[in-house]
Amino acid sequence: QLEHENKVKLRQLSMEFYGVNNVLLKITLNDSRDASTKIEHDLTLVEKIVHCMKFIQICKNAFLYELQKDYYQRNELYGNDDVIDFESMKNLRFKLETSRLNEIVLIIARKLCMDNHMLYDLDMTSDDQIAVLAQNRVQSIFTAIVRAQDLSKIFVRKPLSAMDVASAVLKHVFAIENREQNESYSH
Repeated sequence: QLEHENKVKLRQLSMEFYGVNNVLLKITLNDSRDASTKIEHDLTLVEKIVHCMKFIQICKNAFLYELQKDYYQRNELYGNDDVIDFESMKNLRFKLETSRLNEIVLIIARKLCMDNHMLYDLDMTSDDQIAVLAQNRVQSIFTAIVRAQDLSKIFVRKPLSAMDVASAVLKHVFAIENREQNESYSH
């Protein structure tokens, strides 16, 4: 009963996200180019949404870790123990609005805009088809997330920052290696 209600809520929620259901419905687990990936059961829309939500939660956890680490370092570096009781810091709960994940999207976008292959694709694409190219890149990201049934295929190690998440997506989806350290990313 409860599981059925949750599925109905997820279906309704997916209809509220502009175009997400259309993007996810196009994705199949079977890659027609690879006969070894034949899977008996494809995912339903709800299962795809739940899988994407797991990915988003990993992203949020990485971002929260980064914010929490930054907070602790700033307060220890500047010696603000007259303002903050470090014992009570253990009980602090950090919250993150999903909209903050846009920073990960921006990192990915910046890296893609500097990639030679992407620049070549942009040069070879007529102005009226640029939006289609961008849509295809976004579709590639969703496809990689849905097809990675085990998200450790995307994240070789636990991501601890927005840059870790962006780097993992760039490497897994677009084969772009990040040559910079995480510390190079600033808010």
